[in-house]
Amino acid sequence: MHRSHWVADGHVAELRRTNSGLSLVTGDGTLLPVSRTSQKLARERFGLVITSLEKA
Repeated sequence: MHRSHWVADGHVAELRRTNSGLSLVTGDGTLLPVSRTSQKLARERFGLVITSLEKA
Protein backbone atom coordinates (compact mmCIF):
# COMPACT_ATOMS: atom_id res chain seq x y z
CA MET A 1 0.00 0.00 0.00
CA HIS A 2 1.14 3.54 -0.60
CA ARG A 3 2.31 5.36 2.53
CA SER A 4 -0.52 7.90 2.21
CA HIS A 5 -3.24 5.26 2.56
CA TRP A 6 -4.28 2.60 5.05
CA VAL A 7 -6.97 -0.01 4.45
CA ALA A 8 -8.14 -2.76 6.81
CA ASP A 9 -7.51 -6.18 5.27
CA GLY A 10 -11.21 -7.05 5.33
CA HIS A 11 -12.07 -4.13 3.06
CA VAL A 12 -9.81 -5.17 0.19
CA ALA A 13 -11.93 -6.64 -2.62
CA GLU A 14 -9.32 -7.15 -5.34
CA LEU A 15 -5.96 -6.21 -6.78
CA ARG A 16 -6.02 -4.47 -10.12
CA ARG A 17 -3.19 -3.88 -12.55
CA THR A 18 -3.27 -0.33 -13.98
CA ASN A 19 -1.02 1.61 -16.32
CA SER A 20 0.68 3.13 -13.29
CA GLY A 21 1.25 -0.21 -11.52
CA LEU A 22 -0.85 -2.13 -9.02
CA SER A 23 -3.87 -0.87 -7.09
CA LEU A 24 -6.12 -2.22 -4.35
CA VAL A 25 -9.86 -1.98 -4.86
CA THR A 26 -11.92 -1.63 -1.70
CA GLY A 27 -15.41 -3.00 -1.17
CA ASP A 28 -16.96 0.35 -2.13
CA GLY A 29 -14.94 0.50 -5.37
CA THR A 30 -12.27 2.96 -4.27
CA LEU A 31 -9.02 2.42 -6.20
CA LEU A 32 -5.84 2.96 -4.13
CA PRO A 33 -2.27 2.72 -5.43
CA VAL A 34 0.19 0.12 -4.11
CA SER A 35 3.81 1.27 -3.99
CA ARG A 36 6.32 -0.67 -6.07
CA THR A 37 8.05 -1.86 -2.91
CA SER A 38 4.77 -3.22 -1.47
CA GLN A 39 3.40 -4.98 -4.56
CA LYS A 40 4.87 -8.41 -3.79
CA LEU A 41 3.65 -8.21 -0.19
CA ALA A 42 0.15 -7.19 -1.31
CA ARG A 43 -0.07 -10.17 -3.69
CA GLU A 44 1.11 -12.57 -0.98
CA ARG A 45 -0.99 -11.09 1.81
CA PHE A 46 -4.33 -10.98 0.05
CA GLY A 47 -3.88 -14.03 -2.14
CA LEU A 48 -6.13 -12.40 -4.69
CA VAL A 49 -6.05 -12.76 -8.42
CA ILE A 50 -4.91 -9.69 -10.28
CA THR A 51 -7.95 -8.92 -12.40
CA SER A 52 -7.47 -6.46 -15.22
CA LEU A 53 -5.43 -3.83 -16.99
CA GLU A 54 -7.26 -0.55 -16.71
CA LYS A 55 -6.43 2.36 -18.99
CA ALA A 56 -5.72 5.54 -17.06
